[in-house]
Amino acid sequence: MPHLLCLDLGTSAAKGALLDLDGAVHRRWEAPYPTRHAADGIAEQDPRDWERAARAVIVELLEAAPDAKASVDGAAPAPVPAPDTALDVEVAALVLTGQMQDLVPVPRSGAASFAILYSDTRAGAEAEELRAALAADGVSWDALTGNLQDATSCAAMHLRLLRTAPEQLADLQGVVFGPAGYLVARMGLGLWCDPTTAATTGLLEARTRDWSPAVARAAGLDPALLPALTGAAGLVVGHAGAEATALLGVPDGLPVVLAPGDAGATTCGIVGLAPGDAYVYLGTSGWLASVLPGTGTSPTGAQDAGGESDGEEPAGVESAGAGPVSEGQPVRNPPASRTTSLSERRRRPPSPRSCGSPRCLRRRRRGLGPAGCPRRRGPGPGRSAARGAGAGARPRSERAARPALDRGGAVPGP
Repeated sequence: MPHLLCLDLGTSAAKGALLDLDGAVHRRWEAPYPTRHAADGIAEQDPRDWERAARAVIVELLEAAPDAKASVDGAAPAPVPAPDTALDVEVAALVLTGQMQDLVPVPRSGAASFAILYSDTRAGAEAEELRAALAADGVSWDALTGNLQDATSCAAMHLRLLRTAPEQLADLQGVVFGPAGYLVARMGLGLWCDPTTAATTGLLEARTRDWSPAVARAAGLDPALLPALTGAAGLVVGHAGAEATALLGVPDGLPVVLAPGDAGATTCGIVGLAPGDAYVYLGTSGWLASVLPGTGTSPTGAQDAGGESDGEEPAGVESAGAGPVSEGQPVRNPPASRTTSLSERRRRPPSPRSCGSPRCLRRRRRGLGPAGCPRRRGPGPGRSAARGAGAGARPRSERAARPALDRGGAVPGP
């Protein structure tokens, strides 16, 4: 039976699973790696730790797939007899996702020695400088990218690094923005980035779904160093060869799929690719997300899916794409899904067309009006606001005071 070898390189560990095409999980494994933190806002990881963890997970998972068994010593894999407990599986592809919004300079040869994580906050001054430089040309950085930009922007990180340690940006193959793209590059398959991850970097234009020359120029980043963008819900970016086998122990010829970044992949797995219900994710980071129709938005008043400019759409354009996994040229304008952090949602007032309740938000996504809104409906004849749920019901003010997820203090996601 065909299986997918799936690898998620998150903030704390490489987590892998062997899935069949119905989504059933047949084996799981994970391998942790450290993060370097310091009082000045440093958050860095060593990409060589990503490589070691990814290989450990892949080798362990492929023990269950004797026809595509990994080689621990890096030699070419060879079929081996299946032990009695082995699954009768065929590995159809290696699928990669992971944390986003990291700045990873990829050298022309050898492994990268550092990666600046999405939680690194050292580039605050550079972020303000970028904002001012773009504003001088009449460009709002937030509106251009559809995200609220700050010290965690990869563009700001690059500008800071260019000034403080330019030698670390010398003689590069290019830059990527997360462990998944980094492993693809290290397997010799080129520089790639999925649109979900790209949307978190501060370098992607929300409307064109392509890299912004203006932001790259302001950040001192040569556009030629930026990765190509994938399309759809995933792209076969190549097939494993000798470099991939030596690095990760994967079988020669195995298709390698770059999936959406972790937020997009999670969205696909929980609610799918079609517009529908929202969900909350709480992990190392957290977010509230849903898939909405449309081609982009802006936290400062871009058009929403209904063609109206109201500034109420979630800040944080991310493309989870649509359609089957495909092999071919990158697609530059996939459909967009949109996410917003819980803290940003808490700060933004409800739209006049919606009270912000789940019921009203669902009605709005379906193109319906606010009729029947539980917070717009006044007390009926002979009823008081303290009633409505039967005798002994608590007053509305008390019921409204109970904790709600989107009032919580979850760490904003990348």
